[in-house]
Amino acid sequence: METSGREAFIEYEDSTSQRIKKIYCDQDMMKGFSEFVGNESGLFAEGKATQLSLTSDVWVCVGRPNIRKKYSVEPPSLKKTNLRAIYGQVVEAEENGQIVYTSNGRRSHLNIDPNIASAFKKKLERMETVEIRGNFYYDRGKGYYVEE
Repeated sequence: METSGREAFIEYEDSTSQRIKKIYCDQDMMKGFSEFVGNESGLFAEGKATQLSLTSDVWVCVGRPNIRKKYSVEPPSLKKTNLRAIYGQVVEAEENGQIVYTSNGRRSHLNIDPNIASAFKKKLERMETVEIRGNFYYDRGKGYYVEE
């Protein structure tokens, strides 16, 4: 997009012909779009244009084009919604990721990363005290809790 100089224009790639095309607009129509110059990635432009003649490759704006940033919408992060503080002493651990821990006198079961659970199991086999402490979230793709 060029908004200054003798000719102001919007340049884009035509999806049907795969060619770069320019739509020329007068500078009065392009005022206010100088904030987008140099940062054209992710822009969405809509408006009307007409050819100067049927055989011409020159297109001219009809009215003022609407240029704005294209935003993508993503689902909310699962990390923030499923965040859970887990703390306590690990009593049992299996290499498949299932652990049993006690916290405030209550026994709880939890599926965590199998690598962490196997490290817990090795420490328990050596009669070491193992604690679990941190913020975890449930990863549906993996099927267990992952430390944040």
